[in-house]
Amino acid sequence: MFPNFLVLAGHPPDQSGVGAILLSQILKVLPKQNITLVTFMRKADNSFSTGETLNITPRFEYVYKPIPGFLGNLISLISHTFIFTPYLNSQVKKIVNIGRRRSCEAVLVVLEYPSLIFIASTVANRLNLPLYCFVMDDPQGIAKTFGYDPLRLNLLMGAFEKAIKNCYRLAVAGESMQSFYHKKYGKESVIFRQGYSYHESKTISENTSQISSAQKSDDFFIIGFTGTLSALDSFEQLLLALDRRNWKIADRRVIVRFAGPSLRLASKSPRCVEYYGWLPIGEMVNLMRECTFLYLPQPFTTNKQEVTELSFPNKLCSYVSTGVPIALHTPSNGSLISFFSRFPCGPISNEFIADNLLDLMEATANNNSLYTEYQKNCQEAFRVELNSEKLQERAENFFRKSVFPGQITINL
Repeated sequence: MFPNFLVLAGHPPDQSGVGAILLSQILKVLPKQNITLVTFMRKADNSFSTGETLNITPRFEYVYKPIPGFLGNLISLISHTFIFTPYLNSQVKKIVNIGRRRSCEAVLVVLEYPSLIFIASTVANRLNLPLYCFVMDDPQGIAKTFGYDPLRLNLLMGAFEKAIKNCYRLAVAGESMQSFYHKKYGKESVIFRQGYSYHESKTISENTSQISSAQKSDDFFIIGFTGTLSALDSFEQLLLALDRRNWKIADRRVIVRFAGPSLRLASKSPRCVEYYGWLPIGEMVNLMRECTFLYLPQPFTTNKQEVTELSFPNKLCSYVSTGVPIALHTPSNGSLISFFSRFPCGPISNEFIADNLLDLMEATANNNSLYTEYQKNCQEAFRVELNSEKLQERAENFFRKSVFPGQITINL
């Protein structure tokens, strides 16, 4: 039913972060004996594979550029050619050997690190196996994270384009990325994104009663946020706008409830922020159900343009499972605009200064019928699109031998 997969990823599938959780949900559809796992960060345990595993310690992943300017770029290119590339070639030999020993029939590469992007096509070609690719983040954003200069960026983009054009099947993070890669590379793709189980969640009626009581609270107006804060610029504007309102909305005291791995604050005025750290998804969902709104920001800064235009924040998948209206704070070119057009889950503000967003939250909180409509739309998005059952269905079709690329539908 499924090929034996050689899986190359940065982090092993586990519960340590969004990408790792998503990969674990995807690989659950494969029998353990069909997975040979190669990781580039931490060693994987045996919970996802009964076969051989290999952990590679990444080296030279970040650009070596001792001086700025053209000369620094030239040194970086030389180090890439004579240090980084030979190192990658040595790792490719190890990976190919394990793929042959395990009689792998296909290669799945999560294109989340420069090393993985550079070796994806090479590994598949050496093994003469079909290449499956999964793109969570656009490579230009990855290049910025690792300090890539224009010369090395060209090399990285060339390797990425080769992998995408040569891959047998392609999975991406969301609708905007799906549409963009289809236009640019002529590739059809399937969408993978993290999901909370719809069938295991509380009933919609229970969710609605919980949220309604939170909305009508006479004491607090709770704004929730979960996950990694990749849109710090937008979040800071939210806090500044709350400062200007003295942390009151609809005559209620505002609490910002934050559940994520890290948060740094600096303020010259009183603020009310609850910090919970990283929580298991079940605990996080229950905590966020008590909120009046959930806050979903995307970056406005130009140096994160790829994130804004192409990424799909996986926190939306857990947000909709709460049934709480979602306040979207995004530029007009944000990747979530089209999704909110399909499922209007809450108010949208395209203004960087967040006063308008708070005005929209207040107006919604004071309009019971509108608030209830947003609740129902969140529940519909959860039922139809953003759940683990939908992810499992797509992953099974993606991996199954009997389903060919032309049969994988594309949603533009």
